[in-house]
Order: sequence, then C-alpha cells, then structure tokens
Amino acid sequence: MALRVIGRLPLSDSGKGHLAKLASLWRSKLDVDAPAEIPLEMADTADARAKVLEWLVVQMTKAQQQGAQRSTRFMRELGLLRQQHEEIQASFQNLEQFVYRHGPQHRKLETTLSPVSGQLPITLRNGSRLVQR
Repeated sequence: MALRVIGRLPLSDSGKGHLAKLASLWRSKLDVDAPAEIPLEMADTADARAKVLEWLVVQMTKAQQQGAQRSTRFMRELGLLRQQHEEIQASFQNLEQFVYRHGPQHRKLETTLSPVSGQLPITLRNGSRLVQR
C-alpha cells in the first residue's frame, strides 16, 4: 500500500493523529518517507473537494515528469550500452580475423632445459634421450 499512496488526507483531528502514527510506522518499519499530507482546512466541502483534486493533479504531474526524466535517462544509458556492445563485438571480430589470417599456432611437445647461464638452452623433442654424466 505504501508504494501506491499519493497523499494523506486527515478528515478529523483523531484521523490526523492516526495518520501521524502511520507515517512514523512507515519510516521505522519500511524505511521510507510517508506520503505527503494534503494541506486542507475543512471549511467548505465543495471548496475542499476542488483543493484536493488540484493537489492531486499537481502531485501526479510531478510524478509523471519524474517518470519521464527517469525514462529519458534510462534510454540514454541503454544507447551507451548498445554502443559499447557494438565496439566490443567489432574488437572481437578484428581479433578473430587476425587469428584466422595468421593461422593457428602449432604446439610442439618439448622440454627446454638451461643447465648453465650463458649457454644455449638444450631442447628435447619427443623421442629424444638425455644422458646425464
């Protein structure tokens, strides 16, 4: 219910107290601010109705503007994500083409030993023998 409430309208002094308790419960239990209280003095019923409707229109207009701004921001961010995705895809395609152009690297089964620094390493290929003196 707290997510869908636009405002609070107390119709009496006791109702005002109950709404204040409800607002404190929302703050403590749900960790959200309570909806705004509709500023209204109950003098004339017809005038009060017009004031409530005017307040509702203002609040809904604000919510609509905030939603439009949020939607615009999300669309911009989505455009940036799409652009970055296209760049990543193009980079990956370039990398793939580079690998295919230069052919796969052939692996060799061998062990390279370097017994003493300064000497060339000794390479043993598959099937070679090494005799240690």
